[in-house]
Amino acid sequence: MNTASVEDALSRLGLMVSATEGHGLLCGLICACGYVECEAWVALMDEENIDQLTSDDPNDLISTQGTHLDSLEAGEDGKLLRALHRETLSQFSSGECDFYPLLPDDDTPLDERTEELGAWCQAFLFGLAAGGIKDFSTLPEQVGEISRDLIELSQIGPGAEEPTEQDEFSYVELVEYVRIGVQLIFEELHSNSSDEPSEDKVLH
Repeated sequence: MNTASVEDALSRLGLMVSATEGHGLLCGLICACGYVECEAWVALMDEENIDQLTSDDPNDLISTQGTHLDSLEAGEDGKLLRALHRETLSQFSSGECDFYPLLPDDDTPLDERTEELGAWCQAFLFGLAAGGIKDFSTLPEQVGEISRDLIELSQIGPGAEEPTEQDEFSYVELVEYVRIGVQLIFEELHSNSSDEPSEDKVLH
């Protein structure tokens, strides 16, 4: 699944977030909650519903009635978002460390990819907060350290106008750090939890 197809689906559904931001949000919610319904994720991408999140369980938003939630029941755009939701849950729960953040492909200019990586991290942190993780000092040491690193990465901006081979290598290293770090956050918080996505939930 690529960013362009997800971007188009979100736009047609009237959700004013990028594919990168949407995926970062989903991953943050999963890491915080262990499992999140697709409808709750979509509801949070609609800024009109953000203020309606009154608990640390984003799944409470499923009761919100809106056209975006209705759109998930039919149409190719809804099917695509459901597929991304299932795929992401499966990546976290597989135990194979095959999670990968949804980011622009390698043909995209490096400065744009760098900005999108920062946007992914920012959305991930918002997902953590929406799922009830707001104070990193209460987290296991390694999880807290990675989360604080993600705060720094969320502020990353475009690099040099003419990136070097070293700049490209540094970007790849940052993506790999995010990939492994986010997987570790999930495993540390949910390795012994009943909230970990089960096969039945992933296939729901």
